Amino acid sequence: MVDAIRLGAVDPTTLISQTEVATIAGTDVRAGRPGFDDTFVSAMFEAGSGKDLQRLTLSVCHNVDDDAPWDADEYWAFLLDTYSGDEVHLDGLGDDAFRQGTYVWAKAAGRIVFADVVGDRIDDITRLNRAEAMVRLVVPRLPSIDAA
Repeated sequence: MVDAIRLGAVDPTTLISQTEVATIAGTDVRAGRPGFDDTFVSAMFEAGSGKDLQRLTLSVCHNVDDDAPWDADEYWAFLLDTYSGDEVHLDGLGDDAFRQGTYVWAKAAGRIVFADVVGDRIDDITRLNRAEAMVRLVVPRLPSIDAA
């Protein structure tokens, strides 16, 4: 994850606080655990345990394969093509945004951010509303990819 951040990835815990996630979840949450793969850096916040476990994850896409500038438009086109027909577009959220399954995706400031919420005792509408609330909160905070 350190290499990803060195190459311009954004640490999601700098975009949303534990208190803000707790407000969205409607309960106390444990601090965001970092996650990382080839395409995103994430922070996972958890509340409860067992059947009452609720996991709220915020991720920011990046490119760590080389030092070339990352083309968010190209990856966004790939996402739209991948989820074509399954997505529900959202207004007023960055350059473009959509919901698909339990995920909310948005593109803004040359970056792509997404969130999802899981939990056995949380209905799909509540999951999507919480994921959308996280994305709506962080989109205005995204640093421009040009500033990285």
